[in-house]
Amino acid sequence: MHILYVDMSGGVNDPKDKHFIMAGVAVRENAIFHVIKELDDKVKNSALNLPPDIELHGVEILRGKKFWRHIEVADRIAFYKDCLSIFHGQSRQNLRCFGIVAEKAALDSFDIPEYCFEQICSRFNRYLQRLFLHSQRQRNKSGAHKGLLIVDESRYAGMFRNLAIRYRVNGTSWGALRNLAEIPLFAPSEATRLLQLADLVSYALWQRFERKDDQYFKTFVSAFDYDAGVTHGLVHQHSKSIECECPACGTRRR
Repeated sequence: MHILYVDMSGGVNDPKDKHFIMAGVAVRENAIFHVIKELDDKVKNSALNLPPDIELHGVEILRGKKFWRHIEVADRIAFYKDCLSIFHGQSRQNLRCFGIVAEKAALDSFDIPEYCFEQICSRFNRYLQRLFLHSQRQRNKSGAHKGLLIVDESRYAGMFRNLAIRYRVNGTSWGALRNLAEIPLFAPSEATRLLQLADLVSYALWQRFERKDDQYFKTFVSAFDYDAGVTHGLVHQHSKSIECECPACGTRRR
């Protein structure tokens, strides 16, 4: 079983935001404990004297809100990057990233959260299908690779639940989600480090595409689902007048 933890950044109805981001971090079920421990250790070993139960929230860390308001900018940035370095640490083989970046002006006739949710479900399903086919080629008869989504509680929870039921019956625009075992579950981000990791990834994507600041994005870009020369795990929906060289657009064009 693979669990995809999903969070979002950007406001759909906020005119100041040009983008809405949905990001996910996929973890093998037998690695969940180890990933959580690795994140907990980063909190414990930090020189910032962090409370052991502090919630890792991208906006609060980088903007210096709540607990972080008295911590120097350089220290906050360094800690944020240290958390994202988990994608190069002991857990790197058990983690995959997914991200849907929607430029709101390019989707003005669509429901943006629905578009992003359908994309991330489909991308995760294809990733699981590819794992299954690879295991069959390796003559590994251990069975199909199934997945489950755990989504941060938000105003969109009811919509996502209804969409998941519809996808189960009718499929998505790209076919049936045969590898997803159940409809999404919803949880508060403060309850699990892995939703917090998805939040850090989501906000790093927002920084990359909204603020043109890629210093955080670069720390985990290699963790996006990638196969046959294409970054499948990252989608960038944007105005056709823009020629983009991000991994999502660049690898598809080439």
